[in-house]
Amino acid sequence: MKVDHVAIAVWDLGRALDLWQKLLGGRFKQGVANLRGVTAVQLDYAAGSRIELITPSADPHGFLKDFLHKRGEGMHHVTFITMDLHGAVGNLKRAGYRVVSEDYSDPHWSEAFLSPSSTHGVLIQIAQSDLSQGQQDTYFGTDLHRVLEAARRVRDL
Repeated sequence: MKVDHVAIAVWDLGRALDLWQKLLGGRFKQGVANLRGVTAVQLDYAAGSRIELITPSADPHGFLKDFLHKRGEGMHHVTFITMDLHGAVGNLKRAGYRVVSEDYSDPHWSEAFLSPSSTHGVLIQIAQSDLSQGQQDTYFGTDLHRVLEAARRVRDL
């Protein structure tokens, strides 16, 4: 497995980009509006490291809105990529880690989440993709303006 990205939950995506993109030098690579209740952008840094900024979508009772109200802005999860998600999930379960969700519905991105209660307080996402990172960028979207507009509309609700 390798680390794919660290996700940071924020209320205001535009303001967060002022820091993570403009001041810290992240290069926009992909963004998606309202996928499973989240609007997200991924920024690329030196040597291929990535930060994902996530903000709630329009769902008034979504998991990310609940997270932000309870814990405030900050790290939400760490994502690892594997070539065998089923095998990785099986190994983690056998080792006693609690898997709280699994989603194999997208042929290009399957994922599972490990409960922070069993992983030293960190939500861990394990994912598998048949696409390269560049292909994932195209698949999830490369229109930053569209993503920011969607996030702004939600903020204005």
